[in-house]
Amino acid sequence: MSTFTYYLPTKIFFGWGSLASLPEVMTNEFPGKKRILLVTGRSSLRKEGKTDQILRLLKEHTVMLFEKVEANPTSQMVHEGMEQFRTHHCDMIIAVGGGSVLDAGKAMSILLTNEGTLESYQAGAAPVHPPVDFLAIPTTSGTSSEITTWSVITNAQGIYRDVKKSIGDPKMYPKATIIDPELTVSLPPYQTACTGLDALCHAIEGSLSKKRNPLSTTYALDAIRIIVPALPRAFRNGADREAREQMSLGALLAGLAFGNSRTMSPHKASYPLTTQFNLPHGAACALTLPSFLEDIGERSPELLAGITEAMGCRDYREMIQALRSLTKDLGLPTTLRELGAEKEDIAFIARKSYVPVDKQEDPLPIEEDRYLAILQRAF
Repeated sequence: MSTFTYYLPTKIFFGWGSLASLPEVMTNEFPGKKRILLVTGRSSLRKEGKTDQILRLLKEHTVMLFEKVEANPTSQMVHEGMEQFRTHHCDMIIAVGGGSVLDAGKAMSILLTNEGTLESYQAGAAPVHPPVDFLAIPTTSGTSSEITTWSVITNAQGIYRDVKKSIGDPKMYPKATIIDPELTVSLPPYQTACTGLDALCHAIEGSLSKKRNPLSTTYALDAIRIIVPALPRAFRNGADREAREQMSLGALLAGLAFGNSRTMSPHKASYPLTTQFNLPHGAACALTLPSFLEDIGERSPELLAGITEAMGCRDYREMIQALRSLTKDLGLPTTLRELGAEKEDIAFIARKSYVPVDKQEDPLPIEEDRYLAILQRAF
């Protein structure tokens, strides 16, 4: 067996009702922190009474609310949060919400302690200093932002203007996360489907990435076994406690996988689908994933054996069809045509998302012509 490295500095608190442990987590993991910037979305958390619950749990602290995060957070919004952090002399950040909220909080935390710009880090510069202490509390089961290094932000200026692009560095792991499946119960079916497919794509891509290792692959395949049966149940009945717990666990395992092994071309292709066609990230990943898997299966079918077994299928073709059927059953598009794309859009999607072979994480190299052909399959 080849040698490998696995790294996860985030302390995980998992379980139904675990949000109630917030005061204890603050005492043990963030001693001395008294002034908190609480980063959330615009409305849902407050409407559900969760904002007030969190404020009660943090009654021993001074809390400043930043309730401005929307889907696909922008650099402007990140800088607004940073300004509020400085104005009120905060000493840590707690982000409660979906992937956009957690990504925004992570970006704030690293930019507050480093002189580089967001654009410079998107271009590959490495931050020098550790971030502001950061606690992540997810309200969806999908992005795994609470246990990974990446933050995807749309820059409002510079060479990456209006482009979704990630920043990522080992320093950006949250210090701790509270994963409470109860917080996902009120998630509507559409968001349940999109975030759940994101988790499934993380697991599948993480199991194939050329940076995979035995530990990450074990997490990835276990995540697939859990998510495939649990996602339709959570979609049909959001109050299904077991399904919600399984989805939270599956998303956690998927994050433990791809956080070290990385994702592949389907994730790259998702970004223009999100920005140009307003398709949520998870649904965008799931739309092209089967076509990329078909290309792998035709060249090296043995690479898909683990996924095929985890999904209970006889061969990779049946597995790919099962993925398409799952996406369709969740009411999401399975082709670019269904999304409203035209054939002429395929070249645009490829141009915006293709990366050179030496920068790909895919298990087999994908040259530009092959990449374009794969996207044409997805049409």
